[in-house]
Amino acid sequence: MRGFRLISFLLFLAFAAVLGVQSLHLRGLVRDYPAALIVAVMAGMAALAGLELAAPSRRRELPPDLARLLELPRAARLRLLVFVVLWLAYPELLSLWGFLVATSLALAVSLLLLGLRRVVPAVAGSVLFSVALAVLFSTVFYIPTPAGVLDTALTRLIYVISR
Repeated sequence: MRGFRLISFLLFLAFAAVLGVQSLHLRGLVRDYPAALIVAVMAGMAALAGLELAAPSRRRELPPDLARLLELPRAARLRLLVFVVLWLAYPELLSLWGFLVATSLALAVSLLLLGLRRVVPAVAGSVLFSVALAVLFSTVFYIPTPAGVLDTALTRLIYVISR
């Protein structure tokens, strides 16, 4: 249990550090709030980790849901880890590959990790969903999405069709 808590604290620290690095791109007063929040989260997690390490070791029962999760076979735990890492990496994938590719990839891989055995429907459904969402974002909500090569082509196509 102690190891699980310490790993949780470290993951929170790592996630806060990633957000901190990303917030460096903000300018002016807009950066102050995220910076203060990130520093507070990191200080809190470091303090909790210190308290956990300083406290005498005590044996407690895990909550039933967590106990079942930790008792999963190794392959299932690995799939869960890949799923979590994929979605933690998703914001970076967005900036690298654009909305359509990153979202299609993340959804297809997630569906396959969650047990969908048919690759073609997983990929086709993910691509169709991503395209529909991109069109909805750009035409109805006017929300810009991270643009890759395919996103730019879709935007041009929407512009040509709507003329």
